[in-house]
Amino acid sequence: EGSCVLWLRPHMPKYVLGNVASADPLSGHIPLWSRTGDLEYGDARGLWHVRIDGQAPPENVVGSFEVKLDDARSSTTAILEQSIYLDIRQFHDAFAGIVKYLQVRKRRNSTRSGDTGSAQRSRRER
Repeated sequence: EGSCVLWLRPHMPKYVLGNVASADPLSGHIPLWSRTGDLEYGDARGLWHVRIDGQAPPENVVGSFEVKLDDARSSTTAILEQSIYLDIRQFHDAFAGIVKYLQVRKRRNSTRSGDTGSAQRSRRER
């Protein structure tokens, strides 16, 4: 609860449909934050899901970087077998955002518990 999951997904052309691809026009351009995950548990937990969609790599990079439509339709695990070419700025921004969120959350929790403790002490002192 209250944590973040960082999803790194392979490059997926717009024609790949279903849960595998995003309809969000910002997909692949910025890290996408959501309270709902792509897997079957959706929003069952109080988590932030931060997703980075991979980019099409330069031609000289070796790997399997693109999910093919037939593979996506025939296998729910097709994206697990792909290489991911990331925009390192997006990864940096996502990671920095997660760290900042967790720091703020920790600060809020410690402030709340500190307030409760001081209120309890002042009641005892009376």
